[in-house]
Amino acid sequence: MSYQSTKKTLQATPVRVRTLPYELTVTAVYSPLKYNLKKDHYDLFFSTLGPRFIAGGDYNSKYTVWGSRITTT
Repeated sequence: MSYQSTKKTLQATPVRVRTLPYELTVTAVYSPLKYNLKKDHYDLFFSTLGPRFIAGGDYNSKYTVWGSRITTT
């Protein structure tokens, strides 16, 4: 399983794990700083992972609750 973006805005390495009673996709994600990704980018990517997934990684998002001084999309 692989995710290909024509703009190379999001880098990910998904792995599908087959367990009973269902499959789970686990992926590492990197969002390069030079791209200002919006919700639609992530919605499209997440739709490729299937109904059950864990997507951890470096999303380069800022949020005050996480200790940042600013909040970004």
